Amino acid sequence: MKLSLAITTYNRAEMTIKSFYRVINDERIDEIVIVDDCSDPYEYNRLFDLLILTYKKNSKIKFFRNNVNLGMLQNKKEAVRKCSNEWVILFDSDNILTTDYIHALQMEGDLKKDTIYCPDFAKPEFNFTNYSGLFYNSKKIKNYFHYRDFRPHLNCCNYVLNREEFLKSFVPNPDIKESDTIWIAYNWLKNGNNFKIVPNMHYFHTVGDHSGWLKNADLNMQHNDEIIEKIKQL
Repeated sequence: MKLSLAITTYNRAEMTIKSFYRVINDERIDEIVIVDDCSDPYEYNRLFDLLILTYKKNSKIKFFRNNVNLGMLQNKKEAVRKCSNEWVILFDSDNILTTDYIHALQMEGDLKKDTIYCPDFAKPEFNFTNYSGLFYNSKKIKNYFHYRDFRPHLNCCNYVLNREEFLKSFVPNPDIKESDTIWIAYNWLKNGNNFKIVPNMHYFHTVGDHSGWLKNADLNMQHNDEIIEKIKQL
């Protein structure tokens, strides 16, 4: 199985370069689609120059720039849409993907189109290993909302999905800011689809001043709670 790596980015030139450097030579990833969401000209040009300087004309890398800023939610759709493989790793540019992540996915065997495959550890801060192997749908998820360490998993993204099924279930919402991933989860579950938290599927997740979530934390928590209520009503 060949994988596409879809990376969304905005004003993160250096971080974007670091996000995939550990898997650039992994043969299981045969394309890396980077979609810049109309960054500031300096950051966009910096990223363009770094890609050329670091990876020269590596045929795996496909770099796109949106003419206008679409926002985090719509840019995720755009990145997945531009991929050519059936299975896509949807990844944020401020994190680092490793080959261990892909090894763990490979151990799953045949993947199911109606299932999103999620990491069980977003190192070093978000540890979901208590839920390793958990397979859930809109009904079963309701058993886990009262666990405080479970909820962040719905906002971490950086997971593997079927391109066709993702685009089919995608619903735009211009009011959603950085709660885009849990909004995706709501619509995915609403369509009767599933999630699985994959054992030993790890990556490095950074949280810092660059975090859009932290810049709008109060609003995002409000959206988060509202969407969780929607999921509970499914």
